[in-house]
Amino acid sequence: MPDGPNHDSQGQAGAVAPPEVLLVCPECAAPLAAPAYEAHLRQAHRLVFFRGRLLPHDDALALLLNLVAAPTPDAEAWRTLAALARADHNQRADAFLAATLGGLLARVGGKRRGAAVEALASLLTEEGDAPLTAALSANGEIAARWLALALMPRLPMPFDAALLEPLSGLLLERGLPVEAKFAAVAALMRSPGTKSKLAAKFLRRLVSGIGKARALDRLRRFERHFGSTPAIDALCAKLEARIQMTCPRCPTKLRRPAMMRHLWDTHQLILDGRRVREPWVIVEDWIAEYRKDGNPALLELCRIRGQQLDPQDGLHRVHRQLLRSGATDAEALGDLLARAREQHASLCPRCFALAPQLREAPPLEMILRPQRLTADGYAVEITSKGIWNALEVRAPGRVLFHGREGAWFWTGRGATFFLAGPLVLLALATALAWGDGPAPVVAVVVLAGAAFLTQWIVRKTWSAGAPLERLLSHAWTLLAPHLHESGFHPQDSAFLAGLALVTAPGVFPRRQTPFLADLLKRTEDAVSAGSCPPSHLAALHRLAAEDAGARGADLVPLVVEKLARCFQGRLPLTYAESLLADWRNNEWTRGARARLRVLLCDRAFEAGFEVTNLLDIGRTGPVLGEILGTDDAAGLAALRLLWSQRPTRPWDHCGEARTVFDLAADPGFADLLGRHPDLLLWQREPSWVVAVEGGEEPMRAAEIMLCAGGVWLQEVRFTEAPTVVEETRTSFGGQLTLGKRRFRGAGEIDALARRMERWFRFAFNDFLPGTASVAAWRSPERGAILRAWGAAPCPECGHYMLPRVGAIGVALDEAAP
Repeated sequence: MPDGPNHDSQGQAGAVAPPEVLLVCPECAAPLAAPAYEAHLRQAHRLVFFRGRLLPHDDALALLLNLVAAPTPDAEAWRTLAALARADHNQRADAFLAATLGGLLARVGGKRRGAAVEALASLLTEEGDAPLTAALSANGEIAARWLALALMPRLPMPFDAALLEPLSGLLLERGLPVEAKFAAVAALMRSPGTKSKLAAKFLRRLVSGIGKARALDRLRRFERHFGSTPAIDALCAKLEARIQMTCPRCPTKLRRPAMMRHLWDTHQLILDGRRVREPWVIVEDWIAEYRKDGNPALLELCRIRGQQLDPQDGLHRVHRQLLRSGATDAEALGDLLARAREQHASLCPRCFALAPQLREAPPLEMILRPQRLTADGYAVEITSKGIWNALEVRAPGRVLFHGREGAWFWTGRGATFFLAGPLVLLALATALAWGDGPAPVVAVVVLAGAAFLTQWIVRKTWSAGAPLERLLSHAWTLLAPHLHESGFHPQDSAFLAGLALVTAPGVFPRRQTPFLADLLKRTEDAVSAGSCPPSHLAALHRLAAEDAGARGADLVPLVVEKLARCFQGRLPLTYAESLLADWRNNEWTRGARARLRVLLCDRAFEAGFEVTNLLDIGRTGPVLGEILGTDDAAGLAALRLLWSQRPTRPWDHCGEARTVFDLAADPGFADLLGRHPDLLLWQREPSWVVAVEGGEEPMRAAEIMLCAGGVWLQEVRFTEAPTVVEETRTSFGGQLTLGKRRFRGAGEIDALARRMERWFRFAFNDFLPGTASVAAWRSPERGAILRAWGAAPCPECGHYMLPRVGAIGVALDEAAP
């Protein structure tokens, strides 16, 4: 037992240090330790152990060279090859490896050599062998020196000072790739520092042996790879000052400083490096750089340079380029919009160029004073002198009428003479012819009082002068027919349009109706020919519509017929804006406007317009857009879907219903449309008399409506299908429960419950969900329609747009042919 602990200690020591395993040489059977085994094989028997195989030395060397020369060099093969070289050549191992690698690369074809060099460089980088790099740089094979260049950027920094000189010598060789030299120079400059003298020396070697122009170009290329440094700038400046440059616009030859002045003073060009560039191209490059980094100083430099290049329009050009590049700049946009307003132009939404628009001569403003109507040389004037009023009608440069206004148009004096005068004469005759007594006195007093009363009435009535209606009547009967006598004149058209705007409904002389029809035809022809602004025609059409309305005609279809010409491409959009703007008429009730909206949409859809087109209208023409309801895109989509389903009428299983297009044509439904402007389908069933339980309305015929906002029964709207639809009978009739709302009926209304279920399924399962896709519908004729409707190509980029004076136009899809 005493020997037990000692036994355990010896066992533990044996486990920590096991006996050394000896390997037996297969050639001479000599026992060898593992570390000396491979060395013995190489030295004694010239055998190489590689990947479990014993190979003769020469065979192993050939195998290793093939593996290293593969497209993807074998790292293990390279390590084995390097070990063999060091064992066989000792201090000359690096030279041997350099020669071997150079020979391998020399056998690779020219186009594949670059990839082979990069692959070997990546492999050797893992070993980090700086002496081998030096040996490669001194090797006589150019492929080996190329490999040394490729290794230089991969070596750890800083370089050994002894390596800098031999490595930098590679920069002088012309046969080596320039891109490899760039990477090597960058590494050499980083090692001692870019501001050191050695860095300048490396740059000089990079451009040594080539012409000044090529040297400068090579430095600029290197600068793009490596970045700007003081050494590069100094060497470039030195070379530029010594280069004799030829002007690209004339035969002049000068050195760089003088050439820069010559190009600017003579040709307004800038020398940018070795390139001669337009100054505006450089400004565009600055703007592109500003878009990347957002440097406000660079943007300010662009504005300053633009004003220097073109004091009048340079700043506008800079702003155009800035917005065209996609930048958002309020100052630039404000400047261009102000210029567009000043020049009566629209901004192209693509390139922000100015697209000049025809300046419309607006209708003349009528100056209305007592007994006088004038406007820019046109006049209708009544003069109260003597007994009868004198009337003078003038056009610019001529008098059309001068004489008595009429037999019954007296002056105040004439009215007193003809109305009060007979009473005075009668009182005088009574006083002279009647005898004595109180009766003659009473008669004279009564007649004299009547005469004085008549004179007072005349004075009060005539003091206000001739009423406006008389002046307007004279203007339409005596002045208007003499205009356009020798052909259409824009000045006459402006006066007639202004006269139409001040003529109230019912004032236009009915006997002049044929003249107005002829005037409308003549003005419309002039608008089509481009010699008359559409606003003049709109004023005359408004007068004709109001005159017809004053005689009892329905105003809505008359206006729809006029505006439908815009959708047909016969009149521009500005016509619709002028016709509807500031039109104040008692006929334009809420219901009438709702009818107008529906009927206009009907004509627009018929002409091929889709919802997207109508939204374009809302942006381009806000007045017409308001009438069409472009602020409610969902409502327009529902109208469009209903319009497309009219031929198939999928709602007929819900009973006989009238579409809103049918209702809008009937003025009797104006109040209904005024209360429900989003109405789509309407149904009335007199056999079901119901009322809302707890409501204020009495029982009446069931009225069911499908609107863009849901389904209505009487005055209750349902925005989703109710979960409960139930009909019960009471002693007073029927009761219908729809969700949380109840309706009472005068009789059985179980059929109404089934009808409402069908309406709910159609509305919330079929129709309303389908309106979402309508917004994506596109008209195949959109471009053609809008071009005929007033679109025009941008004078610079050629893309079509709907121009808006003083604003950015609405972009269309296609470019001008």
